[in-house]
Amino acid sequence: MGENKKASYGAVPQNLEEANVTPEAYARRKRFRRSIFCTMGVLITVVFLGLMFAMLGGQVGVSKWLVYDALFSLDEMTLDSVESGCETTVVIARHCEKAGSETKDVFGNSHCSYIGYERAAYFATMFSDVDKSKYPFPAQIYALRADRGSHQNFREIEMVKPLAQKAGVAVNDQYWESAELAKVVLADIATGDMCGKTILISWKHEFIGKLARNLACHSCPRRYPNVFEPMWQLKYVYDVKGTDLYKSINRGLDTIAVDVIEPEEPVSPPAEPVDDGAQRKLRQLKKKKHKNKHRLPRNWSVYFSSQNQGFDPLMFSHSVGDYEGNAVAGEWSEVFYEGGEM
Repeated sequence: MGENKKASYGAVPQNLEEANVTPEAYARRKRFRRSIFCTMGVLITVVFLGLMFAMLGGQVGVSKWLVYDALFSLDEMTLDSVESGCETTVVIARHCEKAGSETKDVFGNSHCSYIGYERAAYFATMFSDVDKSKYPFPAQIYALRADRGSHQNFREIEMVKPLAQKAGVAVNDQYWESAELAKVVLADIATGDMCGKTILISWKHEFIGKLARNLACHSCPRRYPNVFEPMWQLKYVYDVKGTDLYKSINRGLDTIAVDVIEPEEPVSPPAEPVDDGAQRKLRQLKKKKHKNKHRLPRNWSVYFSSQNQGFDPLMFSHSVGDYEGNAVAGEWSEVFYEGGEM
């Protein structure tokens, strides 16, 4: 009975003739089996490495190159007229709170909740051009575009409306793509027109991490937390090493901000004819010496910090008179009407 048993697939038969398998057929079967195993091994390895790259390194790598590309673009766009020490700050804040039954209007559009409107009113009080203990008024204000396809979402605009009215700055709500807005902001910084000024952006929290990377912030977190308090600050300083402060600290770098090329020293003619190889080496030495006289590259440094707004709903309501025996609260709401002030 054992003799009549057929050889299993892939096993080496004791007798090829009894197994009714020719040597050529057995060799082909062996090669086929080997190729199948190799192909499966390669596919499994590729899938495994792909998953590991996506989970651990893929997004980090993409983020890193986004930052480098943005920073190189900023350096390349910067005008020669921008002076060393030019400083600009970009502040990024999330929109106001959205939880509550009152956030939808009759058209299905989305708005801030009551507490969200209150935060927006408080947010405007954090800025002043007179009180030095507060943030300076922004020179530009951007908010995520309201049009979301099937409906309108005004939360990002409503977050900065009271501040825009207070500062007398129009809200630019043309942009939806983070990369597109970042190019516009970096282009403005590169002109030098934003030196000593602040740019404010009200954005959707899922997009803030990508926006920061497109704004060349290498130390920003990859994701903005799912809360409403943090304000991300991106400080841009141009040619830090060229400022008087750093030149005084690093005496050996005094000429960094000055492009000085000393004239070449005359070379005495050799007593004997010099071959082409020696002349070529001499020219290379001159070129190298000439190149070393150039100043070091001027570029932007980008610094990141995160600050909480410090919004306390009860304290703010009390400060505007909502808890002075009033039957109806919302004393801060005037700032949302045209021409309203606090």
